[in-house]
Amino acid sequence: KYVISQDETRQEQTESQNDTGNNDTSSDEQISSEEDNDNQGIYILGTDKMSDYSVSGMLKAVKEINENIDDDKTKGIILIGDEQYMDYLSYFISLTVEDKKPLVIIKNLNDDTKQAELINQVKMYINGNADSLPDGCIVNRNSQGIYDLSDSKALPDVDIIYDYPGKNVDGLSKDIYINDGTVVVSSMNNAVLFDDIQTIISQNNIGPVVVTCSIDTLKSGNLKDYGDNVYYTDMEPFKARILLMLLLNNKSDQDSIKKAFMHIE
Repeated sequence: KYVISQDETRQEQTESQNDTGNNDTSSDEQISSEEDNDNQGIYILGTDKMSDYSVSGMLKAVKEINENIDDDKTKGIILIGDEQYMDYLSYFISLTVEDKKPLVIIKNLNDDTKQAELINQVKMYINGNADSLPDGCIVNRNSQGIYDLSDSKALPDVDIIYDYPGKNVDGLSKDIYINDGTVVVSSMNNAVLFDDIQTIISQNNIGPVVVTCSIDTLKSGNLKDYGDNVYYTDMEPFKARILLMLLLNNKSDQDSIKKAFMHIE
């Protein structure tokens, strides 16, 4: 009888605690609630990671980011991308998303536990509870202005070709003419191109051509003039391709294109 009586007493106390909210878990629930409030307005875009790095995929991602970042309730955005595309992704976003709110690009770790831990660390940074981010995270920063893609359904076609002796001239000529623009990766740091490519890019009726060279060559100004539609840059080819697509989409004039690639303010 004593055991039964004590059990009934404990049951009554438990029910009373549940009714009044006075129980041992109240402190934990309060902490959990505060954490939930801190994380409200921090969006992780995509289900687990970005997987489409085509031009259409990038356009879709940027539009989704801009829609969310313009929301007054948004405090920050976390975008998960494959490690080998991090530089490509961050450069595209730096030119198309204004850095008025934190946007942090993190790599896909292919491990749910580690990914959740990394996301929580980034959330703490966005909430101002951490001074720095783990290694490998990239915070969006604008450096060359913003290109508005809100009304864009596609971007101009820009291809990258490599300059080398014996290049198939017929194939090269076709590639250059069917694209809206071309990035030529020169074999030489001084941007001297082989004769066949020189002949093709010097024609007046081709789209804009950007030739890569070393930073020293760019600064020297000792650059061969292939025509008004040929520009030089020390940028990496994939960055030059992205920038040329955005410049053409923006209907930039020749002077603006030249300044953008030569880093002229």
